[in-house]
Amino acid sequence: MTFSIITPAFNQLDWLRLCIASVADQVTGEDASRGKLKAVSCKDGNLGKRIITQVDSERPSPNADLLSAVQSPLAIEHIIQDGGTPGVIEFFQKLIPELGLELLPIGGDEVLRAGKPGYTLILHSGPDAGMYDAINKGITHMTGDLWAWINCDEQYLPRTLPYVAEWFDRHLKVDILCGDALLTDEEGAALSYRRIIPPNWRHTRLVHLSSLSCTSFYRRSIVESGGVFDTSWRSIGDAEWMARLISQGVKIGACRKLLSSFAFTGQNTSQTPLAREEAGKWCGMSDAPSPWFTLPTIWIHRVRKWLAGSYRLKSVHYALYQKNTVGRVVCSAGSVGWGWPSVEGANRNQKSENGRLVEERGCEPEEIFILGTPLLATTSDDLGERLVSHARHGTTPLAVDFANTHVVTMRRHDWEFARLTESIDLVVPDGMPLVWAMNWKGAGLKDRIYGPTFTRKFLESCPSGLTHYLVGGSEECGQKFRERMMALNPSLNFVGSYHGKCSREGMLQNDEAVLEELREKRPDFMWVGLGAPKQYGWIHRVKPKLNHGVLLAVGFAFDVNAGMKPDAPAWMQSLGLTWLYRMANEPRRLVGRYLKWNSLFLWYSALDVLQTDRKSTAIRGEKFNKWKLLFRKYGLKMVDLFASEITDCISGKKLGRGLVIGWRGAPRVIGHPGLPPLIPRFLRQKRLTYWKQKIGFTTHPAPNYAKLNDAIFSEPALANPKVMNLLIAHEAGEKFDRVRQWWSGICPEENLWVAFGGTREQFESLNYPRKIFIDDPKLRKTDNQREKQCYAGIFRSMAEIVEVERADYIYLCEYDHLPLISDLNERQVDAMRQDGADVMGHWLYRVDGTGHYHELYHESDPAYFAFWRSLSRRENHSVILSMFGSGSFWTREAFLAVATRKQTLECYLELYLPTLAHHLGFRVRGWSEENHLISNLPSPSISMEEARKRDCWTVHPVKGLSKKAEKLKILTR
Repeated sequence: MTFSIITPAFNQLDWLRLCIASVADQVTGEDASRGKLKAVSCKDGNLGKRIITQVDSERPSPNADLLSAVQSPLAIEHIIQDGGTPGVIEFFQKLIPELGLELLPIGGDEVLRAGKPGYTLILHSGPDAGMYDAINKGITHMTGDLWAWINCDEQYLPRTLPYVAEWFDRHLKVDILCGDALLTDEEGAALSYRRIIPPNWRHTRLVHLSSLSCTSFYRRSIVESGGVFDTSWRSIGDAEWMARLISQGVKIGACRKLLSSFAFTGQNTSQTPLAREEAGKWCGMSDAPSPWFTLPTIWIHRVRKWLAGSYRLKSVHYALYQKNTVGRVVCSAGSVGWGWPSVEGANRNQKSENGRLVEERGCEPEEIFILGTPLLATTSDDLGERLVSHARHGTTPLAVDFANTHVVTMRRHDWEFARLTESIDLVVPDGMPLVWAMNWKGAGLKDRIYGPTFTRKFLESCPSGLTHYLVGGSEECGQKFRERMMALNPSLNFVGSYHGKCSREGMLQNDEAVLEELREKRPDFMWVGLGAPKQYGWIHRVKPKLNHGVLLAVGFAFDVNAGMKPDAPAWMQSLGLTWLYRMANEPRRLVGRYLKWNSLFLWYSALDVLQTDRKSTAIRGEKFNKWKLLFRKYGLKMVDLFASEITDCISGKKLGRGLVIGWRGAPRVIGHPGLPPLIPRFLRQKRLTYWKQKIGFTTHPAPNYAKLNDAIFSEPALANPKVMNLLIAHEAGEKFDRVRQWWSGICPEENLWVAFGGTREQFESLNYPRKIFIDDPKLRKTDNQREKQCYAGIFRSMAEIVEVERADYIYLCEYDHLPLISDLNERQVDAMRQDGADVMGHWLYRVDGTGHYHELYHESDPAYFAFWRSLSRRENHSVILSMFGSGSFWTREAFLAVATRKQTLECYLELYLPTLAHHLGFRVRGWSEENHLISNLPSPSISMEEARKRDCWTVHPVKGLSKKAEKLKILTR
């Protein structure tokens, strides 16, 4: 049996050395008794530590069976198709003696040939059109019965090729073999175990190619009948090629054996923006299945993987070549998960331990977000050690929550409850469904941290000298609980307790007395068993008034450990059925709760999966956007037929036409111009950016906030203020030239700057001197709704120019936000001075506490309100403002204050810009809409004549106008 292995290479010589060595030893192996190998173990529970020992040369390695010499009749030719790497010949001349190879005569266009019995290394070097073109060239040189390609950052594990040859001998009707792969970091530590199943056409076409090239092997007949790679695809050529083979009826098999390793560096081809762009283009082609099949296809694929055992933790032993080592390094890792690693994890050089990523030094467990709640991927023992350490050495109180699906769902569903839980510092998974959800994301947890069990075991082993305080339960329950715990650990010291009534808001009957006792006795651990939501309200109120200790929200742990209530048997707990047992024992109290919150948990989880899958599959092509815009257009026309005038119930201001419909006991409004859509409040809205952002039935009047301190921000009025007009542009060429000509009569050319968010090539072709390239990927989203895009990148990039130019005011607007009057800047400056404003913009509203769809999306994120509190100089930290992102006017001080503030929060630009300026102390005011702006919804027939009749200062066209309409109606005067 002969093998042809092809490696496309360019500028990766360090990785190429390891790849070649892993192929060369398939026929010779390495003798483990020579003492050249190192054994590496990653012990479970010893997070972040790797024990490395030199193998004793007098005795064989315990993993020597992985590395014993392979006695095989295989003949392997390894074809290196190099794209012209500098110094590649010198590299091979040095590598050949290291591998024990001898130079052989070259033939054809070969640059170098070397070999030993059973193995031949062949180098071809020259320009190519990318990786797939290099593989095609390698295919023309191959002579083997079986072939494969392996990239520079991949390796074959010991005995892979002999096993593959034997497998094909036993499966004569199969053309392609797919095996398992191990994803590692750059140092060879295991990150993920990928169990491969045979790919199918629909999943490959709509989602991604599920098999990895490093573990795929082919018969020669594949290329003889099915063709080679389409080189027009630079990043997804293997997926296109595989889909083509599947459609031709090629037989694909899979073996449940670990064959190869793949070093995840964060720079791999599949992780590039080009790969995502090509995937979206491919999915949008006419021969692709409908996007509506995507979700069913994903779930069918996941069921197949589950049946194949893909979602199980693996303990693996493997041997790799590593940089700066001689021979393979033998490694072992326990409980390796299956999740795809993050780029950030690879860049931080993280290790794999117990199936999750941990820092090399910090040993901090990872937080995994489930329905917006950050859950700590840790164990009971690790948590206990952490709490004891904090009780002894911590200088601030620490709050810990043992959260189940009920609590997590309430945090997502009810923003008031989410605010109550903001004081919780650590959240651990109390329910098995949460553990399963975390393991789905690669946490690799073996068990939950169940509140009642943790309470009992922690108190049983708690060191002496630490004190405890109980809050919750009845007097009888508290007495029995203490007696049972003291029987387990006589050294426990309970310094006090409260077992009275508690209101729903978390107010105890003797609240002040309890707080005073806590301050006086300073207990190390305060066990709070008041139930949800009472215990969270109490912790939220009391924690800021304490300066010591650990508060633990343990729910009904007192009742269970006191013997007052039964707990579910172990087998039900392991299956995640504790809720069912409790509901059966207390049906009147719990049936309604569990039916509601468990159903909502499944609903929200499905929404999150759908959202993630849509992002990962890049189904946002032209076809999808076309249907989306068409639906929105005719949906607005339907609203026009039934809508009536809507008036704000507080201010009396007319808000435009809309349709009012009752929903869940409250009025919901849909209509133009952009009143809140008819969608239940619990749905997270992300897709309605271009609905005009005005709120009907708001609980707030129009905002009129003053500056925090006029003395700080006020300056004398300047006689001739300088205004910098800053255009946000994404396109160059004729279109920009027309916009530039339009502005020629509005301001001097030296006061017109361009912040360019298009490609680098377009920027270089832009024939304009005052331009700056905005190196912010958020400005390059292909989705016309821009998701959570913010203009923070523009502010940061322009800050230095604003300083140098000494601009007094900055007018920020999009390139198609066009001025209609020649004295635009003068009117803007006058309006700023009359209002005493630092920032003025369009459609300014206060949206916190309303049904605003952007606010509804963000308010379920605990970090959202914490971000505003951390920087706010205002007394009221809860104010959230909404303002149209384009067409805003800034003083230099306000602009630079926003520019220098590091953005650590993903937030819609319409909320982020005005809210940040407000909380930094600046006064944000709204333009007069009636006399300034033409609304961009719902009518597509905007004309300059209509705008001038309304005495507008500027006009902002409708998105999606045809080029002809745009040329005739917008850019002609």
